[in-house]
Amino acid sequence: MKVPDSHAHLTDRKFKEDIHQVIERAVKSGVYPIMVPSSPEEFPFAIKLKEKYDIIHIAAGVHPHEASSWDNKKQTLIEKAAKIRQIVAIGEIGLDYHYDFSPRETQKDVLKKQLDIAERFSLPVIIHSRESAEDLARILEEFEVAGVLHSFSEQPWLADFAIKRGFFISFSGMITFKWADFIRDTAKRVPLNRVLVETDSPYLAPVPYRGKRNEPAYVIKVAEKIAELRDLEKEELFKILRINYFRLFGGKDGEVEEKDKGD
Repeated sequence: MKVPDSHAHLTDRKFKEDIHQVIERAVKSGVYPIMVPSSPEEFPFAIKLKEKYDIIHIAAGVHPHEASSWDNKKQTLIEKAAKIRQIVAIGEIGLDYHYDFSPRETQKDVLKKQLDIAERFSLPVIIHSRESAEDLARILEEFEVAGVLHSFSEQPWLADFAIKRGFFISFSGMITFKWADFIRDTAKRVPLNRVLVETDSPYLAPVPYRGKRNEPAYVIKVAEKIAELRDLEKEELFKILRINYFRLFGGKDGEVEEKDKGD
């Protein structure tokens, strides 16, 4: 039974020395598929990973931290990748008011431009939101897009708002952290058909790997924690997670299809 990792930064320099071993460990651990969001600078390497490994799906976008770097060249790259379906989503995009590495007005402007691309090319979006829930909600109301709020750690009302707009809510290793009761509470109440899991590798490694570099193989621990919170058998939740992943990003899950044929 396989578990999708809906968000892993495998183009990060922390994987430079052993990326192939990382992917091999994911495969052996039962992870499938892996969504790799990439910046325009990382996009060529993401394409190479996708060409080499069937397990890899990719997205492209400019992170709010890098919003000040937005230019016509980056917009053209993302639009071209969307048009010829090199990517299955636009992301990671969004707002981050915790660090403010880019001015907030710039973040909002660049987010709108990328939501427009997603709307024009009918692609889902992968949304980053940190301490920015009110502005994010106002902006999302301007567009007809769906997607996922990744590594959810915002206020519960934002999850409710996003779900009503067709979004999924993805939980990362934070759900295993001692201080994260409010995230666990949200995970208990999100409709099961809107739940996803991720690692956000190389960050946010779940217990018992906390403090180490995170990698897709560890997404199993996130899924197991949600199964525990929802009082579900692991295999039942794993199947739901795969169905949700392919509902959002497209494609087919052969394992689920074959099992359903035999029911």
